[in-house]
Amino acid sequence: MPKQFPQETVADALERSLRNAKHLRAKDAATVAAARALAWKIDHWDELAEQAISDAEAKRSEERRVGKEC
Repeated sequence: MPKQFPQETVADALERSLRNAKHLRAKDAATVAAARALAWKIDHWDELAEQAISDAEAKRSEERRVGKEC
């Protein structure tokens, strides 16, 4: 990958871009906050997906257990 595009997290790339975005003002705060939240989710997607799968499996297991008790 070219040196001008180093490998970094999406959040790190966003923060670098924000530091260089001299045109942003206070009115852009909500957009920046949303971008940061989205960057965090992209960077942590694998962990979030694994947790969601684990939670779904636990819920199914609990529903089966409760269903057998009835």
